[in-house]
Amino acid sequence: MEENHANGGSLNDYKFLCFNGKFKYLWVDLNRYTNHTRGWWNEKLQYLNIDSIYPGHKGHIALPENIDEMIRIAETLASDFPFVRVDLYNVDGKIYFGELTFYPQSGYIPFKPDSFDFELGAEFSLPENTEQ
Repeated sequence: MEENHANGGSLNDYKFLCFNGKFKYLWVDLNRYTNHTRGWWNEKLQYLNIDSIYPGHKGHIALPENIDEMIRIAETLASDFPFVRVDLYNVDGKIYFGELTFYPQSGYIPFKPDSFDFELGAEFSLPENTEQ
């Protein structure tokens, strides 16, 4: 995915949704300040046809060559949490950390299709309490 930061545009924002330390979904925000769209992928890096608060990106989106390294970093950062969104940037092949988000949009992101909301919810599980 070509970054357009050199000409004053916005960076692509890679947001890894991780459940119990494992990457399950990725969304990428594109053109945040002009024509904001969002692309979605599953854990197999298959593109998903999802609309949310921003329309799904139409057209081809190539993920960075080092996407596997980005996933490894996201899973490392997510390892201690039942759910966290790990935000990363990729500038000329160099990976930068953005933030950890525990409640994206306070849990109120609408999805089309609506069934995707249930797919996300099915991934969430709290670890069992081993203390008695």
